[in-house]
Amino acid sequence: MTDTVESTETTTSISTTTITNPASIALYNRGPATAIFTPPASCLATLTSKSDMYIGHRTTGYFDPACYPASTTDRGLAGWDLYYYSPAQCPSGWASATRLVSSIGQGGTFLTIGSETTAVVCCPSNFHYFGAGHQCQSAFTSTSSTLIYITPTMNGNNQWTDTSLAAPRTLVATADPDYNVFNDGIPIFYQESDLAAFARATSSPSTSTPSRAASGTASPTSRASASSTSSTGLSTGAKIGIGIGIPLAVIALGIVGAFFWLRRRGMQRVNQMELQDTSTVTKAPTQYGGENHIISELYSDTPYDPHLPRVQYELPGGAAERR
Repeated sequence: MTDTVESTETTTSISTTTITNPASIALYNRGPATAIFTPPASCLATLTSKSDMYIGHRTTGYFDPACYPASTTDRGLAGWDLYYYSPAQCPSGWASATRLVSSIGQGGTFLTIGSETTAVVCCPSNFHYFGAGHQCQSAFTSTSSTLIYITPTMNGNNQWTDTSLAAPRTLVATADPDYNVFNDGIPIFYQESDLAAFARATSSPSTSTPSRAASGTASPTSRASASSTSSTGLSTGAKIGIGIGIPLAVIALGIVGAFFWLRRRGMQRVNQMELQDTSTVTKAPTQYGGENHIISELYSDTPYDPHLPRVQYELPGGAAERR
């Protein structure tokens, strides 16, 4: 958006103005919406009945500010004729319904869209782009539909009344292609350099930044939920638990191993002491000449000969008898 020339064209009784000055175009910017805005469920569940049925806002009717991202400018009702958010993403549950190529306009005034800028109109789920710069529309597709709506009115102080959702009205409408629900959509402008800011501002990993290729109709389903994407990495808490648990397990195994080793060593010492106390003498005392001889009942230097007569000996002090 480098052009700075503003032009006015007149065709018969219709006058159009095209704004090309970037500073003048910025006056219609309602503000940034880098984080994905999530409107309350009541924005789609409860309609507003004025001249027709709509959600959020429609022409000069009642406006529910909770259904739109916060605005940094206040241009009153005139601000709804032509506006956009930048840099911004489509709200949660809304989708790109159309891409604006060269300009966006309403009421004879048009804003030039630069070649580096992507501009789309976001509409609620099951709504399609209707035209007029930012209008969205949804037609009944069932044989009968029950509508829940409120009917706000304005008092003498220019204040809206009967806007409570506590006691809404109901209407059973027969399917008719001419019976529609309208909505002032959300035009968003962004450039390639804004995508990094969208990634930082988006807290949910399953949400995506706006696509540069916009479809012709709004998606009938909402964005994919976060449950469809699972993370294969370990959480920080799990990593901390593993880092603490492994050293503790090693220390515990070391203590148990040392306990059994000391216990076994002590039992070996006790067994050795008992073995020394109860060992059997296998050699004859030196006074019996048992230097290296195995003990017999009595010791004799004479070899045994079975052919010789047997001589019986007694201990000293007794007389030997030969038989």
